[in-house]
Amino acid sequence: MYVGVKALIQRKDGKILLLKVDKEKDLSFLGDWDLPGGRLLKNDQSVYERLVEKIKEETGIKNCKPIRVVAAGLVNRLNLFLVIYLCEVVRGGEEVTTDRGHGEYEWVVPKGAADLLWQLSDELRNQLRELKI
Repeated sequence: MYVGVKALIQRKDGKILLLKVDKEKDLSFLGDWDLPGGRLLKNDQSVYERLVEKIKEETGIKNCKPIRVVAAGLVNRLNLFLVIYLCEVVRGGEEVTTDRGHGEYEWVVPKGAADLLWQLSDELRNQLRELKI
């Protein structure tokens, strides 16, 4: 079993950031869209450190701060326990530059994100749909 952390980065208008997965770079990924983040890889790295590292790597956003957990649950088909943090951009705006694993990005309302993130469990998607931020 793996533990993964994802960032729900929200703009002032309530929309959240989704990244489109480049299928040529990652044939194994289930789904088309994803939240920034990844699996915990090192025992000496905190969840906070890993999430901030992945946000910078995947989005180019350097000043993003995890605030609180907004959803958590098991993704059985991936053998993954996923924790999703609400994050805010502290300084410098919301300019996004995707990494080589993500071809595009889009800002969407939480319900739209839940619909696009079909690879997540129903429980996690329902938590996103009902999100009150």
